[in-house]
Amino acid sequence: MKSSIHSILFISILSFTILSCQSEPIEVEFEEINDQDLAIFRVYNHTDQDYLGIDFEVTYLDDRKEIILIDTVSYPISLDQDSIPQVFLRANGQTIFVQRVPENTVTTTGRTISSIPSDDL
Repeated sequence: MKSSIHSILFISILSFTILSCQSEPIEVEFEEINDQDLAIFRVYNHTDQDYLGIDFEVTYLDDRKEIILIDTVSYPISLDQDSIPQVFLRANGQTIFVQRVPENTVTTTGRTISSIPSDDL
């Protein structure tokens, strides 16, 4: 009996650990601030879904890791010349976006706050 309780406990902890280590469906990774004061972010799509538009939250931090600014960046649905929606981020793909940083920024973080899957239209 004691052995089965330990087994159940072990499986529960292992399952929780595996689930908590999985990455976000859309992951935003800060790459660098270049010499022109532009922050470069790489966006990874870990799903089988195309996305037409995504809103990001970008936090700019100084050398003491204090917040300088929190900004919302939108990449809304864009249309081609025939008014057909264009995919911003392909399934299992990646892209980048670039933002000018405020003065005294030494690092940034980014995260997805909303997204529009292609099947929502």
